[in-house]
Amino acid sequence: MAIKEDLEADIARYTKRATSNYWAAYLLSVVAVLASVAAGLSAAGTWLDKDNLALLSTLPGAILVILKTFKFEERSNWHYRTLYTAKRLHAQLTQGRSEAKIGQEWWDARMRMLGEWPGFGKQLN
Repeated sequence: MAIKEDLEADIARYTKRATSNYWAAYLLSVVAVLASVAAGLSAAGTWLDKDNLALLSTLPGAILVILKTFKFEERSNWHYRTLYTAKRLHAQLTQGRSEAKIGQEWWDARMRMLGEWPGFGKQLN
């Protein structure tokens, strides 16, 4: 596969991944806030029985653990940075820059970005 097709496929893939990670972080944050508000109002208004209130009250904490563990926002940002690098190189390619130079720069950028991946614990080397 030529570098142009590689970049186009990577642009599509990183766009999808950046967007999905962003929305996962956003939606989980909204659910956590809504669950917290609902639990507080329910405790004040006694809308729910004790068991359901306890379950609802655990949601914000559980979501916080999920967000901290899976790092959706950080991963979204990583995908966006990689996407913008691919778009820049694709634009340079369409302006006549050498495929070999673009290919090498894209490889170098991906290797550098691997070290910046927001993993679960220790960073990749």
